[in-house]
Amino acid sequence: ISTICEDSREHRSFVLKYRKQLSNLLLSNLSSILSNVIEVKKSLKLFLRIGELSIKLMSETKNEKLAKQAATAIGKVTLKNWMRICEACPLSQEGSILQLIYYLIKVTSVFATFHEEAGPEVLSWWCDILQSTRIRLKVKHKALALLLTMEKVASMKEELPLKLKRCLIDFSSQHFPVKSLELKEGTLELNEYQSIFRIFLKVLEERASPVIFYLVLSVACREEEHVCETDIQDSIFKMMNKNSTDVLVKTLNVAWEIFDESSGEFSSNIKLATVSRFLLPALLSASSHLIIVFYKEKLERLLKVVGDILRGGEESKVKTLTSKCGSFLLFGALYSKMDQAQVHSKGSELTTLAADVLRISNLFPQGKGDGKEMSSFLVKSITESRKETFQEGCSEDFKNLFRTFHCSIQNCMISVISCIQNIEKLYNHFIFKDGSIWATIIDTEKEIKFEMEQEQLKTRRRQLVTIRQNAQDSTMPATNYIQSHYLSDSSLSQDIGHYDFTSSLNEGLSDTAITARVNEQLSSVACHFLELEGDELGSHPCM
Repeated sequence: ISTICEDSREHRSFVLKYRKQLSNLLLSNLSSILSNVIEVKKSLKLFLRIGELSIKLMSETKNEKLAKQAATAIGKVTLKNWMRICEACPLSQEGSILQLIYYLIKVTSVFATFHEEAGPEVLSWWCDILQSTRIRLKVKHKALALLLTMEKVASMKEELPLKLKRCLIDFSSQHFPVKSLELKEGTLELNEYQSIFRIFLKVLEERASPVIFYLVLSVACREEEHVCETDIQDSIFKMMNKNSTDVLVKTLNVAWEIFDESSGEFSSNIKLATVSRFLLPALLSASSHLIIVFYKEKLERLLKVVGDILRGGEESKVKTLTSKCGSFLLFGALYSKMDQAQVHSKGSELTTLAADVLRISNLFPQGKGDGKEMSSFLVKSITESRKETFQEGCSEDFKNLFRTFHCSIQNCMISVISCIQNIEKLYNHFIFKDGSIWATIIDTEKEIKFEMEQEQLKTRRRQLVTIRQNAQDSTMPATNYIQSHYLSDSSLSQDIGHYDFTSSLNEGLSDTAITARVNEQLSSVACHFLELEGDELGSHPCM
């Protein structure tokens, strides 16, 4: 075995020629062979080579039972002799570390219960690599291929998630810039950063790990838009679809705790980014059951925050405004996601709980016990909040926070009315009639230029849609598409021809077929987002 594992052309040819005989010999005695190599010969290099050769032979053998036994053997022997392996692979030898990383990637791919049998020492070794200041980022990047396995290892014992969290925070502090936009487009540094960040997102999708969620959130919320913002939003949706309610509630509570903390550890901007860029997308793609579980725990706190009155100086008002902004955003998500029966009718869990909170706290004494107390309280609070404004001489940041506050209450009002009403004049009365709202949600001192021609194309951005999706129901008229050549005799022919990039794709198809194709393409797009131009108008929160 030692001879054929030597790296030479003759030995590789020998292995290829007698693969079947070697497979039976090696896989049948793998446990004793590997134990002998590491305990007697004390050769890590040989141990890794035999292990990798065995894993290759496992994938090729037709004897599934033998392959399964060999996979178990290689996993158990590796874990049993882990301390010996680590002694032979010090952190100062990057080459040996890389070999062991590649070996573990292959072992974990065949030994499914690796994370269940691995002890804290395996996680400690991996964390030491990421936290070391002597090991290059290139090596750590390879080690992150084991992140999914190590997250599973950490989840097996209560004290290990904290160890993993400290490790990942140390890693990000060492190698991540304060803001991702510091990295120039097209550089190797940006490509490596994006590649590493997507590894974190992939594990977040699969496991909904609170530790990974906190890391991604803490890094992304340092800036208005992260370089991987679209990937983050996509991963949140996938995470919500792949994991159980119990796991997801624990993960979303990470974001809630950041938003609701009162010690001053997190700034107003980070708290609001946590709600708007993490909690809202997650809740809007959650099941009704998860929504109810999540909001039942927070409803009392949210209602009391909405009922808070702005008092004190600027610092005190900033805290109150931040809490109220986030609370109105969360109520907007609730009414966007749920039906009237759950948020505006007697007997549901949420309306019953809300009625009790409002009655005991004396926030809405005029409640009638009809299940509509929460909706009525929110509409009343929003109407009163529209009168709030900043005083002359305050800071620009304070003015911007007030504008954010008024945008959040406007969006919340839209969500609430869209859920509980279907009469047109009520939409106008509650949402648009009050002409004073425009001066509060738009910076009237800022000059906005609407140019006939743009010097450069604005980047498009994805806007999260928080209005009810089921308003777009079967009562809406179907959209039909016609080919642009029907307008060939029209004065619009040049304009249409200039922008119709699909005419060649649709050539020879009927209008019905084109309509079906377009609708199929539209249905494959996540309905929670709308693409807007990234100009002054398209980037407004109320768009």
